[in-house]
Amino acid sequence: MTTLQIDFFLQVAQTQNISQVARDNYISQPAVSSHVRNLEEELGVTLFERINKSIRLTTEGHIYYQLFSKFMDELANVKKQLDSNFLEQECELHLGIPSSWHICTAIYETVQSFAKNHPNVHISINAYSFKSLLSALRRGKLDIIVYIDALLEDNTQFTAYPLGQVERIFAYSPSYHLCAKKNLTVWDFKDECFIYHIDDGFDLSRILLMDTCRHCGFDPYKFHTSPNTDSMLLEAQQGIGVALLNDMVRTSDLECFALDMYSDISLIVRKNNNNPITSAFINKVLFRQSSSANPKIVCPQIQLKHGLNELKRE
Repeated sequence: MTTLQIDFFLQVAQTQNISQVARDNYISQPAVSSHVRNLEEELGVTLFERINKSIRLTTEGHIYYQLFSKFMDELANVKKQLDSNFLEQECELHLGIPSSWHICTAIYETVQSFAKNHPNVHISINAYSFKSLLSALRRGKLDIIVYIDALLEDNTQFTAYPLGQVERIFAYSPSYHLCAKKNLTVWDFKDECFIYHIDDGFDLSRILLMDTCRHCGFDPYKFHTSPNTDSMLLEAQQGIGVALLNDMVRTSDLECFALDMYSDISLIVRKNNNNPITSAFINKVLFRQSSSANPKIVCPQIQLKHGLNELKRE
């Protein structure tokens, strides 16, 4: 048996809802059922009674729930102790963010804190396209990535830790004709040319654009494609059209129209991540974000000090 099977069993027992567990972990419902069923087969007992569309623990399930709950708590405590020990050793952590995004405040402050309190921990921040972020995470090149929840693939390889929300915006050149319009509304964008990028063959930019426009009440029909996010920003600055962005993207040279629509953002890690610093870093980031009492992610308009981190682009 694996800790992943045990974790899914505990989550199902707590929620009594396989569909909810699947949504919370960004995997399919059959995948959750398979983990639970494999655990039942290995233990040789039935853990859940399935009555119509509801499920509940059997007598054996209650016993194993108590056992596995204590086991996972003790395992977490041991990992926490080991993490504390590793923080005093020379080690590295590799964080990936989407290309052209700011570094959010919670991450920025955590990096600063690590640099001050754990000088032996070397943190690098690398910028990638959305597709390359997932690829680098799978290959172990990155330990943690910042990602839009709606774009996360149905994959059992990853664990998502909710970070907050970013607001969707329409961005365009300061010389664009809409700038002269008074009392601009979202409906004024319905006949505009929209710019989206093909992210290494990943058509996520168009998917988000269509979803956003439809929520605004119209279907866009004029398009211009760009090879990547940076090119899309440059073309928006040139007045070629309107780009769908969010308030984490660096848009100092663009006019922005806030849409009052939000995307959930999470820290994503591999389930088999073996870097002991990963959990300590994530816990500190989430604590800082939750302490702000603001689900919207705030980003600083300053760069990390030279030597604290390296910012690379791929």
